[in-house]
Amino acid sequence: MAEDSIKQLIETQAESYKHQIELLSERYDEREKKMLTEIRDLRTDVRDLQTRLETTQQELVDLKAELPRLKRQIKQLSDYQYSITILEKRVNHREENNRRDNLVIDGMPEDDSETVEETQVKVIALLSEKLGLPTSTALQARRIGKGSPGKARAIVVRFAERQDRDATLRNASKLEGTNIFINEYFYPTARKQREARLFQLKQGKRPNGSVIAPLPQPSLNQLPQTAFPNKPDAITTSLHPPPAPGGAIIGSSVEIEQDNDTSEGRSRQVVSVHVGQAGVQIGQACWELYCLEHGIYPDGVPYNDYGDGNLDPFFSETKEGRYVPRTLFVDLEPSVVDEVRHGVYRDLFRPDDLVTHTEDAANNFARGRYSVGQEVVRKVLNRIRKQAEACSGLQGFMFFHSFGGGTGSGFMSLLLEKVMEEFTSPSMLRFAVFPSPRMSTAVVEPYNAVLHASTTMEYDHCVFVFDNEATYNLCINKLHVGRPNYNNLNHHVAQVVSASTASLRFDGDLNVDLRDFKTNLVPLPRLHFPIVTYAPVISADNANHEQQSVADMTNACFDSSTQMATCDPSNGKYMSCCLLYRGDVIPNDVQRAIAAIRVKKTVQFVEWCPTGFKLGINSGPPTVVPGGDLAKTNRAVCMLANTTAFREAWARVNLKFDLMYSKRAFVHWYAGEGLEEAELSEARENMAQLERDYEEVDGHDDDLMDNHEF
Repeated sequence: MAEDSIKQLIETQAESYKHQIELLSERYDEREKKMLTEIRDLRTDVRDLQTRLETTQQELVDLKAELPRLKRQIKQLSDYQYSITILEKRVNHREENNRRDNLVIDGMPEDDSETVEETQVKVIALLSEKLGLPTSTALQARRIGKGSPGKARAIVVRFAERQDRDATLRNASKLEGTNIFINEYFYPTARKQREARLFQLKQGKRPNGSVIAPLPQPSLNQLPQTAFPNKPDAITTSLHPPPAPGGAIIGSSVEIEQDNDTSEGRSRQVVSVHVGQAGVQIGQACWELYCLEHGIYPDGVPYNDYGDGNLDPFFSETKEGRYVPRTLFVDLEPSVVDEVRHGVYRDLFRPDDLVTHTEDAANNFARGRYSVGQEVVRKVLNRIRKQAEACSGLQGFMFFHSFGGGTGSGFMSLLLEKVMEEFTSPSMLRFAVFPSPRMSTAVVEPYNAVLHASTTMEYDHCVFVFDNEATYNLCINKLHVGRPNYNNLNHHVAQVVSASTASLRFDGDLNVDLRDFKTNLVPLPRLHFPIVTYAPVISADNANHEQQSVADMTNACFDSSTQMATCDPSNGKYMSCCLLYRGDVIPNDVQRAIAAIRVKKTVQFVEWCPTGFKLGINSGPPTVVPGGDLAKTNRAVCMLANTTAFREAWARVNLKFDLMYSKRAFVHWYAGEGLEEAELSEARENMAQLERDYEEVDGHDDDLMDNHEF
């Protein structure tokens, strides 16, 4: 009985297990079918994703192939947008220029069905009876706007002569109490700009945000130079100075205007001449910076009405209101000047002022002076003469070249000789690239430098020297430029040139004339090679972490690491020093900085020059090229110093000259172009005498070359 119970229990349990197994088997089958279905769906999705991925990859390939074309189109659109902006500015400026001879009269009664002739008669009667102008004044008058009952329309008057228009505007105050008003007829854009400028002037600020220093009060016997009308709308501006007195240009010789009482307050023009590859490339950087400082577009159209600062010394204005540089670019081969002809500023320069030839000087002084240069010098001289004759008060010339190139040395010496013959007592400044101690672009640089310096030694004008190696190290150590190129170097040189000429173009407390450089920096005729320094030299990354006080900038100028010429000032004495400050600089801070420099033992002046310093303070702040290396600062200083330590540089060049000339190396190339070998010996003796001149001024005869490395 017990066995049957156990057997039945086992069978019951087996049936239960069998039933559970069947249920589990059914669930497994269902789960398996579901998983298989999901796997099939996943495979389908994977195939779809693969297809979409392949399609996307193909689209990416197509887009990548299309990307250059899109970039070109974006660049074209950007160029079109820039061109449209330029055209809009040009249209606005041309419209404003067309209205410069016009005046608008408000409040003059209007008759029913009044004709243009009747309007003109009314205007002439008003000007003659109320303002005292002659009835023969030539003008055109017409009503503008839509007429309305009981309200007279304004009258636009166009004068045939500018002096009649100015006389009418000056006498407009005589109409007070008549309800008739005479104002300038500004274009809406110009009116808004003038209103903004007027507001800034009332706030005591310039358009660039700098503070206007108070003007000194004139004495009782001194008349003010500028008289402003009562109404702000009647402010007139004259960009062109009056013509020079009779005899300013006599025959083929242009007389340089002398400083006298009659020339006070007049613009004094400067003609810049860029010679050779170095001079042309420096010129590109300089004129780009000038345009940024004065607010001029690359086609010569100013941003505002008349640009910023005094444009007349460096720019001439055309009838269309464009500004053309008073400059000349000269090279014996066309490739470098072609960069100017086809560059961004191609529309700025007059095509006739870009002078080239078919053959270059091949780094040969003799080719530039005696053979190839002779074919071009007359053409260049004619262009210089035309530039000078277009000036109402020519102040002098600025030349840019290199000592080591064939064009910069040979042709430059020939051109200087012709200019000295053509013009009487010209003031000249020369910015020259001097041979570097270790970096050189030509093997025969010592020959060219010695020959050029000896040939031009009789001219006692200033030659501001800088070398590529010192400027290169400056860009690396101070501006942290990894691999500086010539553009980096030229932009830094342009800052020095701009600071040197800022007083000619902007107002300041102490202005420096072009002749002041020669008078203060050349104590002896042969010692006319000042070195240049610029401070602060701050990169954009360090701009917020550096002090820019006047004292710090002044001290930096006497640091050899900031010089743009390779020589150690501690090995010599300063004969003269010119410090040109610009921007937010107070004269008292300058005096304190100079007093601190005088007590330093490391800065020594020769005994016979106790004063030593020439100062210039200009209110125009420095401007930097967008995307350049230098950081934007509120103030800067440029130092031009004539030191006896520069004999080191001449000693290096003379030693290199001797090493080659002792073997008569490369002399046959110079003799083949018309140079006599005796000229090399005479030039070397002349430069040896220059070294002795420096030593006599310095007071000792140390041999500076014993421990120098080459």
